[in-house]
Amino acid sequence: MHRSVILAMSVLTLTAASQPLFAAESEPAAPQERAAPARERAAPQERAAPARERAAPPARRAEPARAAPQQQATQTQASQTDSYTGAQSGGYGGGNVAGGGFADPICLTSVGGLSGCTPVGFNHSLSKTGGIGGAVVQWMVPASQWVVVGILGDLSFGKTTASSSQTFLYASDPSILNQVTTETYTNSVSQSTSGSIRFKAGLVTPLAGWYGSIMPYVTVGWVRTKFEGSFSYNAVNFNAFPCTCSLLAFAGTSVSWSHQANGVIYGFGVDVPIPGAGPGVVLVFDYSRADFGSFDVVVPVTAAPCIAGRVCATTDTLHVSSPSSNRFTAGVRIKFL
Repeated sequence: MHRSVILAMSVLTLTAASQPLFAAESEPAAPQERAAPARERAAPQERAAPARERAAPPARRAEPARAAPQQQATQTQASQTDSYTGAQSGGYGGGNVAGGGFADPICLTSVGGLSGCTPVGFNHSLSKTGGIGGAVVQWMVPASQWVVVGILGDLSFGKTTASSSQTFLYASDPSILNQVTTETYTNSVSQSTSGSIRFKAGLVTPLAGWYGSIMPYVTVGWVRTKFEGSFSYNAVNFNAFPCTCSLLAFAGTSVSWSHQANGVIYGFGVDVPIPGAGPGVVLVFDYSRADFGSFDVVVPVTAAPCIAGRVCATTDTLHVSSPSSNRFTAGVRIKFL
């Protein structure tokens, strides 16, 4: 009886102790079977990562490949225009052909017994050739691969002087028998120092062969110049027949004058780089024309002896019509910025 109870208790104890062991053996297998697919899914990703890393460098190398043509185009543009851009200064020399006209339609009916007006007005051409020299500074920038634009200023020195002397003889007054008037004019007009500010645009033109390029250009702008002159005039009335040549009246003047005039200047030329001298050293061949507006110069005129009842002093108006300047120059410019 006691042995049966003890044996039953032993069986129950072994059964209770064996249940946790069976549970422990049956549960761990499931997590191991679920973890395996996770590693298998991670493995392709790990294998794909190096592939993406190996594929990445070609994409990064493609960026400089796309930027290279733009950089090369910029360098090409800079090399084409380098000799003509930036700040340049230099000097030039050449010739200047002045133009225009001078006139003095004098009329002195109120002065000292002189009656009537000059039947043939005094006038002469201002066309004259002279030398010219000066200095220039300019700043140019590229507008495109082949076009360069900018501004230049120059100051020139030199003088062209046109002179003339004429004498006229005419009847003073038909109501006075045999009375004549003789008039003598001496005149000179000079163009001297001038300065201009101009817009400049050039086209860089490649040449075949080793020379490289040249740059034809056009300019237009504002110019100011100084005109100077000297003028003398004298008139005498006398009886021509019989020729007593006695002085009846005398009028005259002798003056010097100056005038500052504004005008428009325009022209064209070509910049030619000097081989072997480096970028920015160029020969410059230039033509420019300046046109100035007409102007008047008022001068005093006096009479002696002064006849009673007559005005013995008046003024005369000298007229300078459409003066101009045509300059042909050659020079050198050097780039300093």
